[in-house]
Amino acid sequence: MSLKRLYNRFLKETASIDLSFDAPYPNVRPFDQSCKMPHKYSHEMCVVRLHDAWARFCRELIFLCAACEPTTISGVVVARAPGVSDRSDVLPALLASYPAGKPPWWEPRWGDPGECLDAAQRLNVSNYSRLSSGLSISPSPVDDLRFIRNFFAHRSEKAARKVHPIATSYGFARLTPALTIVETVIPPGVPIFKKWINDLDIMASQACT
Repeated sequence: MSLKRLYNRFLKETASIDLSFDAPYPNVRPFDQSCKMPHKYSHEMCVVRLHDAWARFCRELIFLCAACEPTTISGVVVARAPGVSDRSDVLPALLASYPAGKPPWWEPRWGDPGECLDAAQRLNVSNYSRLSSGLSISPSPVDDLRFIRNFFAHRSEKAARKVHPIATSYGFARLTPALTIVETVIPPGVPIFKKWINDLDIMASQACT
C-alpha cells in the first residue's frame, strides 16, 4: 500500500466521523427528551472513534514504512528497515530493541506521537525525519483527544483529572464537562472536535509526504 492510499483511507474515515458528529440535533419538545441522550452518546463515541482511527493510522504507517517499501505522497520509495523482510518481522524487531522484560504481546501506544516516533527510530525507518515532521507538529490535539477519550471510556476520577487542564487551556472553568469542551465552537466557527479532525488530517498528510 502506498502512503497516499493510507492517508486517503484515514481522510475518508475522519470525514465519516465528522459527518456523524454533524448529525442535526433534534428540536425536541420539553416533555420529550428521548433523542437527547443518543446524540450525547454519539458525540462521545465520535471522540472514541477518532482516537481509534488515529492510533490505527499511526500503527499502519510504521508497519508500512518498516516492511513494505511504500511510495510516499511525494513519490519517494521508502526502503525497508534493517533486519525487516515483511510485516511479521516488525514487532519482533521492535521488541528486540528494548531492554529485556517486555512481554511478546506488548506494543507501543501507537496514537502517542512520542511512542510512535520512538518505535520508528528503534526500527531505523529510512523516512524517520519526514514522519517526525508530521507527527511532531505543535500544537497537537493528540493529548487532548486521548485524555477526553479516556474519560468517556472509563469515567474514572483519575481520567477526569486529566480533563481539567484541557478545560483551562481553552479558557473554560476547570470543572467544565468534557462533552462541553468537545462541542464548543471556537474561531473560525467550528467545534473543538472538528478542529482536532482537521489538525490530525494535516499531521497525517505531512507524515505521509
